[in-house]
This record gives sequence, structure tokens and C-alpha cells, in this order.
Amino acid sequence: MLRLETIGSLWVGLLGLLATGGCGSSTTSTSANFLYSLNSGGSSVSGFSQKSDGTLTGVSTASVSTASNPLYMAASPTFLFTLGNAAGTINGFSIGKTGALTATSQKTLAFANTNASGLYLNPASTSLYVLDDPGSPSVYQYTVGSTGAVTALSPTNVSSANAIIQTTGAFDPSGDYFYVGTNNAMEWYTTASNGALTAAGSLAISAPTNTMASAVVVSPNGKFVYAAFPGQSPSDQSYMLQFTRNTTTGALTAMSPASVTSPSGPGWSGQMAVTPNNGFLYVPCQDASPNVIAVFSIGATGTLTAGTSVTAGQLLNGIAVDPAGAYLYVSDALANDILQFSIGSSGALTALSPPTVTTGASSNPNILFLVAVPQ
Repeated sequence: MLRLETIGSLWVGLLGLLATGGCGSSTTSTSANFLYSLNSGGSSVSGFSQKSDGTLTGVSTASVSTASNPLYMAASPTFLFTLGNAAGTINGFSIGKTGALTATSQKTLAFANTNASGLYLNPASTSLYVLDDPGSPSVYQYTVGSTGAVTALSPTNVSSANAIIQTTGAFDPSGDYFYVGTNNAMEWYTTASNGALTAAGSLAISAPTNTMASAVVVSPNGKFVYAAFPGQSPSDQSYMLQFTRNTTTGALTAMSPASVTSPSGPGWSGQMAVTPNNGFLYVPCQDASPNVIAVFSIGATGTLTAGTSVTAGQLLNGIAVDPAGAYLYVSDALANDILQFSIGSSGALTALSPPTVTTGASSNPNILFLVAVPQ
């Protein structure tokens, strides 16, 4: 079974309309939503515009120049970056008002990244990070200039106390803390004004069937953190670990119960999505038979309760929710398309019409990011 490793934390973007008034008149600032799909099979990024009914329409396709198929992507309303698993090159793009991507930079990494396991952009779009798993377990750190140029920070990397294997990370909404799921632990780092990371804490964890997180997400209100641990074989059960987060110190505390189980099979994918109102968590289950989108409601204290899963797709992987929390999108690497759903008040998913949009033959879409670009 193909497993596409990613990371990612979901970028929520800018919400709604901002109004300012003066002298009897007002001006408004709006944003347009664009969804981007990293296509590992096609070495490309597909761009889509979100229409008012939630359906997607193609905008542009940017060629990704890598020596091997790209596996990692990070995006904000300003920039989008990709990283191949063995090429050693970060490719950068600026995002225009129409959603079109324009190449801005190409950065050759200063280390052999055959073990890279994730690419992350801070909320301010000023810093970029690469997770590298053994034998040099570290977070490599870079600044992002106003034109999108990527420059290594000094020091170039921050060592992990744990081996980073098949793991992922996520920023808190403020960008002050970066969380990484590692072997048997959750780690967190503080970020300096220049983007440099400093190890701030670690919490030992015990996942019943697996010691490697496949996805980490911080809730939009910054109060909760969730880490998905998939089973290693069809007989294993997947677990979702849940933590409360001290919004002042960044420290994590395991909830009670410390975990909930997957409603179907062993296969959490590499991305999760939380609605902007902190009400629901969605996770694609790619190794389950059949594939499902797991649905959880989030209680007032952050605890998860499994809802009704949605059976869909052949190899589910990436996932994104729009800034209004009204629509959800999931990539299918085998069907070469993106599934589109509306989100009901109870968190239930309903397929849109049409239910999918193609990313192209043999494109193998995986990571998704939905960003709100100022107009």
C-alpha cells in the first residue's frame, strides 16, 4: 500500500471581510480562496479557485523542478514551497491574486535530505523548516525574504532529543511555538523574531500500537493539540492522542482519556483538519478497507468523540477545510482527484455536485493547502 508521508499543519488564512470607516465612507478588504494540491506523480502543483458553492475550478499548474517526485509542501497566502524526498532542493513560488503561481526561488539544502519527513512554513511566511529523520534527527531552519528567497539560519539546525521517523509538525496560531511528534514523545520549540528555534519542552507519550506520529494539528484557538498514530499492520488499531495546551508557556498535558481510537482500520494519513470554530476534527484513513474520512466532534475541554465516518475514495491522503468552515476537501492519490464536501452544523459531510475535481492522469495528489489570498 502506498503511503505518502507528509506533514503538515493546516493553514487557515484570512477570514471574511475587514471594514474600516472614516469621513462618512468605508473601504473593504476581501480575500479569495485557493486550494493547492502537491502531485507527486506529476511533479507538479495544481491550483484551484473555490467558488461560492464550494466547488473547485482549475486555476493553474506550476511545474516543480526536482530530481524526484516532490513529497512535501507548505503554503501561506503569500508563498508556496515544495521539497522532493531525495533531490535536496526547495522550490519556492509566489501566489498571485488570481491564484497563479510564479517561481521565486530554488534552494539547495546543505544536507542529504533522503530522510526528510516534512516541510513547514510559519504563519507569518517569514521562516521555513525541514524535519530530517535519522541519522541526523534535526529541524533545519531558514528565513524567507520578502521576495520568497530562502536563506539558512545560524545555527542551521536544532537537534531533536528523539529520532524523528515518519513524523510531522505544526505551528500554534500565533507562530510562537512549533510542535513535533517524535519517537515516544511530543516536542515543542519556541521561535525567535528571526525564526530561530529553541527547544522548550518534551512530553513522553505511549501510543498503544505505534511510536511514530503521522500527523499533528493545533486547534485554531490554540488550546488543543492532536497527534495521529497509525497502526503498522492491518491488525493494528490507530489512535489519536489528545493534549491540552498552555497558551502562555506552550506546554502540553495529556487529556483524560489520553487517546481515542480510529473508527475504521489502521491507516491515518499525513494530514488532519480542524474547523475554524474548533468544533470538528477530520482525518483521512488511507489504509482502511474501505477508505474513510474519520469525523470527530471536539468538546469544550478538547476531548474527541467519534462521529459518523464517510466512506470515500481509493487512497485518501491530504485534507483541507476552508476559512469559513463550510467546505472540506480530500485528495485521492489513486483516483487522481480531489473530493469535495459541504460541512453541516453537526459536522456531517455531504458530497458536492460534482463530487470530485481531477488533478490529471497519474498525478497522484497528496498534500493539500487552502489559503485565503488578499485581493
